[in-house]
Amino acid sequence: MPILKSAPRCCLLLLLALPLLFTACATGPQIKGLTARVIAVSSVPGEPHAYLFTVEYFNDNLSPIGLTSSRHRLQLAGISAGRLESDAPVGLPALSTARQDLVLRIDQADLQARLAALGPDDLIPYRISSVMTIAVGSEDMRSTSETEGMIGLTR
Repeated sequence: MPILKSAPRCCLLLLLALPLLFTACATGPQIKGLTARVIAVSSVPGEPHAYLFTVEYFNDNLSPIGLTSSRHRLQLAGISAGRLESDAPVGLPALSTARQDLVLRIDQADLQARLAALGPDDLIPYRISSVMTIAVGSEDMRSTSETEGMIGLTR
């Protein structure tokens, strides 16, 4: 009876795998195919340390997606610049892009000096780590992306 001998092993493997299954479910459902990147930065008139960042979202899915919120961690020249956050909805057509302007106040003196020294043709490296929330029925789903690039400052 080889089947009966292997039954306890299968049960043992199933019991060992159950915690992994529940751990994977605890992080919440994910949606793939969404990315966010910075496409423009400009200084805000009258606010010396505030900058307007234009974030472009790309939907690589065959279905339209509606973002209900977004949270972005931003680094400029390897220095943490802060967080860009929005609870404003953004509609993303299938295989298309949408843009959102977000304001960030930069308080780090070394980063302020680097931005102030940028000329009209100078670029600064950035990294944006994003968590985008999508409401699907009564459930919130998340999509994460991390993008790097170079960006100039418009005054």
